[in-house]
Amino acid sequence: EGAAVDFMASKPPITLFHLFISLMVMPIIIMITSSESIAQEHQSRGVRFIGLRTGRAEFVLGKLLGQSATIAVMTLLAGGVCMFIAWWKLGDFEFWPTLSAILLFWPRLLAYCIAFLGLAGLCSMNSSSSVGSRTFSIIGLVSLWVMYHLAEFYQTGLFGEPLPASDPHARVWHFIQFFSPFAHENEMWYPEFSHYGYAMIELVFLAALYVGIGLLFYRKRDL
Repeated sequence: EGAAVDFMASKPPITLFHLFISLMVMPIIIMITSSESIAQEHQSRGVRFIGLRTGRAEFVLGKLLGQSATIAVMTLLAGGVCMFIAWWKLGDFEFWPTLSAILLFWPRLLAYCIAFLGLAGLCSMNSSSSVGSRTFSIIGLVSLWVMYHLAEFYQTGLFGEPLPASDPHARVWHFIQFFSPFAHENEMWYPEFSHYGYAMIELVFLAALYVGIGLLFYRKRDL
C-alpha cells in the first residue's frame, strides 16, 4: 500500500480526481445509456430486418464495440476537461505531466468500464424495451455492488479480523467476489503491472463472461 500511496503522490492531483470520479460515476452512466443499445432495436422491431443481414452474435458484438468506442472517447474528453479546468484554475499546472498521467490511467479506466459494458449488454439482450433494460441494468449493478461488499465483510470475519487465506470460507467468498468488477477497482491505483495489469485482464474476462452468458439466452430468443 505504501508503494501505491507514493505512486499517487507523484501524480498531479487533477488526474487522481479524474480517475476517482470516473471510477465512481462511469458504471452508473454505462448502465443508464449503453443498456438500451440492443433492447431499443427490439422495441422498434428493427432487429427483424437486421437479423436478415447478420448473425445474432455479430449484431451484439457490433453494438458493444460501438459503445466501447463511445466510452473510450468520452473518458478521454473527460480527461481533457479536467486538464482545461486545471490550466484555468491552478497556478502550478504542468501540461505534460498531467497529460502523461491521464494517458497512463486511461487504459485502466477503459478496462474497468468495459466490464460494466458487458453487464449492460447482458441486460440489454434479455430486455424488450429501453425502460426494462435500464431497470435490469441498475438492478444488476446494485447486485454486484452488494455481492462485493458482502464478500468483503465475510472475509474479514465478525470482528474485523481477516480470515486466513487457507480458510475454506474465505476461499469461497474470494471466489464469489472475483465476479464483481467492484472487487478489482482498488488495483487501478497501483503502479505495478502485477496489480493493475492482471486486474485489467480480469475485467476484460468478466466483460466477455457477461456477454457470453447473455448470448446463451439471446440465441434462443424469438426476434
